[in-house]
Amino acid sequence: MAQNRPAGPKKAMDPFGIGGALVSIGAILFAFVVFEKGDIMALVLPSPFVIVIGGTFGALCAAFPLPTFMRLGKVLGKAVSSETEDPLEALQTFVRLADKARREGLLSLEDEASGLHDEFMKDGIQEVVDGTPPEQISELLEIRISEMEARHKGGFAMFEAAAGLAPTH
Repeated sequence: MAQNRPAGPKKAMDPFGIGGALVSIGAILFAFVVFEKGDIMALVLPSPFVIVIGGTFGALCAAFPLPTFMRLGKVLGKAVSSETEDPLEALQTFVRLADKARREGLLSLEDEASGLHDEFMKDGIQEVVDGTPPEQISELLEIRISEMEARHKGGFAMFEAAAGLAPTH
């Protein structure tokens, strides 16, 4: 039966985002060398690097609580990678689970739920198996969505703050 289970989201580095970062860096270097007649090595001096990076991190530490700041690495990782879910795959999973529940009963979904890669879907199916009323399941999942949105806003806020707080000229 394992061959019928969805593979889960496909994670990969986002080539468009990486390309955009490389184009930005290239444009900065080109403008600095060609128009400002600058030496590229002047851009990588340790003292200014430490001032900019250290100052930005220090300002972020002062602006955000520790739990939010500690998620900065995870948020950055998500920003440079893409995670795609196939909607058709999710639909096929729901159809398969509904068919199994109809044939074998709701309790038969317990083993299926443990094999799902999508934690949100897994938790919802487990609530169904546990006999939680549909209205309560909907409320629980909506709360989880709200909490996720709040976490994402905190991550976005850190990047916005970093852009505004970075000691640059």
